[in-house]
Amino acid sequence: MKPNSLRLLGLIVITAIVYFAAAELGLSLASVHTNVSPVWPPAGIAIASLLIFGWRLWPAIFIGALVANLHTQIPVAAATGIAVGNTLEALAAFVLLNRNIRLSRFFESLREVLRFVVYAALVAPIVGATIGNLSLCLSGAASWSTPRSGSRGGWAMG
Repeated sequence: MKPNSLRLLGLIVITAIVYFAAAELGLSLASVHTNVSPVWPPAGIAIASLLIFGWRLWPAIFIGALVANLHTQIPVAAATGIAVGNTLEALAAFVLLNRNIRLSRFFESLREVLRFVVYAALVAPIVGATIGNLSLCLSGAASWSTPRSGSRGGWAMG
């Protein structure tokens, strides 16, 4: 193996472990469903990893997310779908940020900070959340809708 390939493999392994640890923290905060958390710390780790080390680190995100979701009580297909969503979320943020902001200028002005927030904290997470929830519902791990307790005909994700 070439030294660069060995370095990349090492980075993938380390990033996958860190992502997994952060995912375990995020999943410990889940309340409505075991795989749906209001806070997802690994997203920041994934985006930062790609921005610092490059897009070739994407397998680390997939592996970390897959292993974390396989530790829960959902089907393998749902865990795989969630891992794909988490990976595509980080890649979407990476592409949006690299096309619209130079890495060296992320925080030079308020305009660049706002762009960073919009792309990394608002737009990209829509990708992961949508694919993740679709994976849960399509696999049967979560229902499309359930009646809210105490409501009259109202439906909510649950």
